[in-house]
Amino acid sequence: MDKVKVYSKGIVIVRNKKDNVNSRKSNRKRRTQRTPSRDEYRQNFSQDKRKKKLILKSILAAVLVILIIALSYFSLVLAGAQNLLDSAYTPRKNTTTINGKSVGNLNENIDPIKDPISILVMGIDDNSERKLGSARTDTMMLLTLNPKEGSINMVTIPRDTYTSINTKKFVGYDKINTAYTYGGDEGAIQAVQDLTNVPINYYLTIDFQAFEDIIDALGGIKVNVPMNIHSEYASEEDPNAGEILIHKGEQTLNGKNALIFARIRKIDNDIERGKRQQLVVQKVIEKATEVGSITKYNKVLTALKGHMWTDMKSDTMLSVAQSALKTSYSIHSYVFDWSSFTSDPNGAGSASYVSLNADSLSYVSHKFRLALGLDSKDERDAEGYTFKTDGIPSTKTYPSYGAYSDNN
Repeated sequence: MDKVKVYSKGIVIVRNKKDNVNSRKSNRKRRTQRTPSRDEYRQNFSQDKRKKKLILKSILAAVLVILIIALSYFSLVLAGAQNLLDSAYTPRKNTTTINGKSVGNLNENIDPIKDPISILVMGIDDNSERKLGSARTDTMMLLTLNPKEGSINMVTIPRDTYTSINTKKFVGYDKINTAYTYGGDEGAIQAVQDLTNVPINYYLTIDFQAFEDIIDALGGIKVNVPMNIHSEYASEEDPNAGEILIHKGEQTLNGKNALIFARIRKIDNDIERGKRQQLVVQKVIEKATEVGSITKYNKVLTALKGHMWTDMKSDTMLSVAQSALKTSYSIHSYVFDWSSFTSDPNGAGSASYVSLNADSLSYVSHKFRLALGLDSKDERDAEGYTFKTDGIPSTKTYPSYGAYSDNN
């Protein structure tokens, strides 16, 4: 568990040592097995419990931290801060439902300085696609902030999670990242609420162009790149083709190259990709909290304008910032246990999906609801308790008709 302390002069992050994780071999051959039911899936899983995990701390977390710091310092002296929040404010319906049941007005009588809140942070690749209604969420991260306990919960939802989507344009099952395509911010929020059983007080959506611009506004970040990078495309099949785009070694990366370094997939594996993204987050926060960067915050705010939208009003955002400056927060990062399956590997409409394990989904949901004061403590909250999944997929994220499971 990472300890994060926010002081008036910046942020101090104290990291605990983590166990070494063996990386998956990139050339491992996929074993595909016919699985017509959840019971049969359970039998297959017991033979092989090496699960793929999404180890990812979203780069959007850094954006949120930087924004809070910037607003805390300069909200009273920079007109740009107020203008940014005013232009970013995009309200949604306050009354919401979870799995068809109304939970009322989530933000009624909420005081962000004292009361726990939840925030869904979403990232999209292209703001122009958002305007055309074709954008999908590349990143979805659910947060809870509890000022009383001094704790922040964080979990990233795999973008390919198979789940129920309920919007005006589409009702059925699909990847959770398409909920944004079908229903925008509200469609994505509804899908996450139905999946996790966690009510969402606020959302924050940002496109990745803003992240590039923020790094450029800060003058770049120093990173020791461990390998040559040949392609700017995250899903490039041949990472060694063409000329070298980013050379190996310590250097200052601009926004574009920092994002390439953080997101490119084919040069190693998901675990190493997660480490690279965490490194970029760390470097951005370090650069943003340097004394010399204070004069650049106006450029940071300018970079965010037009690339961020939220239903948090300016006074709410500033209240959250005030709370962050007063409280020493402990960050609890959670990771869903999951597996992948293919709908029809031999068909024209074949697609790969992610299924979350039922007990893992329940455990994370409980921790987040507990932080919001919606659940009571149980044996899972006892000191010394360690969660261990049984590997059974949730009926929320696994088709009843069966599928082809991919157990690596």
